[in-house]
Amino acid sequence: MWISNKNIYKRCITFTNKINVMNKEEKKQQIIDLVVETTKKDLNDGDSTALETLLSYVPLANLISSLPEKLWGDFKELFISSKIREIKDIIEKYGELNVMEMEIDSSPMYNRLNKNHYQVIEGFSDYGVTVTTYVNEIDTDGMDVKYEDLSADIIDEVYDIIVHYDMVQQKTYNKMRDENY
Repeated sequence: MWISNKNIYKRCITFTNKINVMNKEEKKQQIIDLVVETTKKDLNDGDSTALETLLSYVPLANLISSLPEKLWGDFKELFISSKIREIKDIIEKYGELNVMEMEIDSSPMYNRLNKNHYQVIEGFSDYGVTVTTYVNEIDTDGMDVKYEDLSADIIDEVYDIIVHYDMVQQKTYNKMRDENY
């Protein structure tokens, strides 16, 4: 079977990119391990400067999440506002989003009035969410709700959806970039 030089070249580049990605991941893990060892030594010597510097770059929601769960309540408002800020930053990157284009299996529930009358979140903007009202599965009304007016549980759900979407988009972008170089 005849294989063109172009196909051989593409296969070599793809293989090389996969090796480079593996090497990058392995190298990153080596660096992480060295940072952990160095940080432990610094802390034993009473020096927390490097750790404090690293932690200053970690998103606030992640910092709070790393604390024991019983302490989260002390930072609830800060935690929620941090998640809202991150949601808005991600949406600013992609523009307005909706559950269909994001391929979400089910829309987050905003309010259930009864068995056949409910409100779900179907859109996300830098302002807030778009809530659609359904009666007997028929779209009857819509409204926009600011993130700041959503409950903490709904913010958590929206945050998880938006952050997951961002991660998927980043992975897709990186994969396409690696395949094209």
